[in-house]
Amino acid sequence: MGEKEVWMCVCGESVDVKSTECGTCGRDRYGVPRKWVKPADAVRLLDGKISLLRAQFPEAAGLPN
Repeated sequence: MGEKEVWMCVCGESVDVKSTECGTCGRDRYGVPRKWVKPADAVRLLDGKISLLRAQFPEAAGLPN
């Protein structure tokens, strides 16, 4: 038998490297449950909120990004 590449889920299950989520608990490789917002989506949503806040409060534009 050959070696198989896997990633370890937080639940302890070995998951095939080609799979995006654990078949046992449904978490992705970051440990985020299927029903939660994915990291890339969370970053996009937060960037949008930051843009709105900067537009609303331009005097704070000098603050660090």
